[in-house]
Amino acid sequence: MARLPQLALVVVLLVATAAAFAFTERLKLERSPITGTDVDRVFSPICECARDVAEISFVLRKAGTVTVDVLDADGDSVRTLVRDQDEPSGRVSYTWDGRDEADRIVAEGRYRPRVELDEHGRTITMPNLIEVDTTPPRIRFGRVLPR
Repeated sequence: MARLPQLALVVVLLVATAAAFAFTERLKLERSPITGTDVDRVFSPICECARDVAEISFVLRKAGTVTVDVLDADGDSVRTLVRDQDEPSGRVSYTWDGRDEADRIVAEGRYRPRVELDEHGRTITMPNLIEVDTTPPRIRFGRVLPR
């Protein structure tokens, strides 16, 4: 009889552990609210060409309110592309012109888009890197030999 409370405690702990394990496994199997990401890899905001902006595109599984930021290598937001924008389900696209919040061209380097979804309570930092190239090309002449 003296061992009955101890046995009950062990059984309760085992059941609680099993329930917590099942709950966390279910969360791991939950599908991402965005899919089909397509992000331009390299662009130059100083060129006057077709590659002077980066396009960030993805598919929303459900309609929702979206905020999209661009993060630098330290994880700090350099520009908010949209804030609390209501979007339908399906493909959505945004463009970044390579400028920060003060409308200055950002430093050359790698940046990453971050998507916040209000309804899902999720913030997703995309693994897709955007390379900003602000170094103008240099033309070098080699030797010219007669044929």
